Amino acid sequence: MNLLDSHGGVSSCYSVPVDLIASWEELAGTTLFIVARGKLSDFIFSRIFIDSVDVGVDDSDSPKEYLLNVNVAKSLRISRINNPQDIRDFALDDLMGKPYGFHRLSDAEYQSLNKVIGGGCKILFTHVPDNILNRIDPPVQLCGAVFAPMIILKEVLSRFSLPEMWGSIKFPDPAANFASHYLRKHPEFLSSGTVDESLEILKGFSSPCLTTNSNFSDKDGGPHKLKVAAAPLQSVDISLTPIDPNDIKVRHFASHVQNISVDEVMRKTESAERRHQEMLRDISEHLIDIGVTPYQSDSIDLAIKRHNKTILFELKSISASNLVAQASKGVFQLLYYSQMLNECDIPVGEMYLVVEAGNSLPVLKLIATIVAKAGAKMLLYDVSKAWPNRLSVVPHSNSLDLNLFSFD
Repeated sequence: MNLLDSHGGVSSCYSVPVDLIASWEELAGTTLFIVARGKLSDFIFSRIFIDSVDVGVDDSDSPKEYLLNVNVAKSLRISRINNPQDIRDFALDDLMGKPYGFHRLSDAEYQSLNKVIGGGCKILFTHVPDNILNRIDPPVQLCGAVFAPMIILKEVLSRFSLPEMWGSIKFPDPAANFASHYLRKHPEFLSSGTVDESLEILKGFSSPCLTTNSNFSDKDGGPHKLKVAAAPLQSVDISLTPIDPNDIKVRHFASHVQNISVDEVMRKTESAERRHQEMLRDISEHLIDIGVTPYQSDSIDLAIKRHNKTILFELKSISASNLVAQASKGVFQLLYYSQMLNECDIPVGEMYLVVEAGNSLPVLKLIATIVAKAGAKMLLYDVSKAWPNRLSVVPHSNSLDLNLFSFD
């Protein structure tokens, strides 16, 4: 049951040891049934159509294995078995007794196998039914064509488990297929651009992007959650939640770079992350003290709300050696988050890049001028000063009156 209850598909190529096939030349252009042996019966596992056969050789050029190249569009495999009764649909009681290996089937046996498959299969519709699409409930009412695919993909992945979805020829990835059907059915979701533009972006989303988060199913028994490991554009989490200063944790990093400086690189990275979280905790506590609710998401460092607009803060723990690089990254992040929020009909107000004191004032003034040209402001965080002077506008020394950011 575990074998048939797996949720993979048909492979494009199968490797077979040479001693299992007597006349491999005859396999090209044929249909091959793969049968799993059970204690009480045999069961059909898959039916594949072989386009061609290649020969794999060892170091001495002797045949080692045969590579069966499969026409995936003409093939299928049994999956999504949920109970023993479903398994019985694919049992082969009449074919018991055949030994392991490859066997030529008679016409009657061929028809019998196809009948078993046809009698047990359940149809996955080419178009996703409306009652299934109605489970998709985006967190925003509008979004631009560029960011809409990420919004809907994230929603699809949170609403459905992988076995509940299926792909199509145009969108082989199951989540992308569901998202495409939703956008085609709800063109009014787009605040700008066209559905075709969104669909082009979805085509870049492929199966390797789907990875499970730890366990197959969550603690509540619902569908296991999936996350996007790679996507055409970086997704931005716009679901802002209030910050609890007592629950700000330092993120840990794992480097994939293998060289002599790995330990030093990781030490500096995690040290900067700890400093970043200390800044966030300190600023959040002060905002709460003056009656302002701080918010964050998995993407946005810090946000507050004023006059029905979202004020964005990006915090950077930087040094003289990486000031320009980190400031550039921070400004781009602010503009990127702002663009997505605006396209989702969430008005954005001021944008602030928060950097630590310790760098020379002339350099800070230059960076602040460039930041201002991007439509943002740079704030200087100086832990040696008492609140409210701990945050000040660069390059001036006057303190920032955060009481202006009243919560509406």
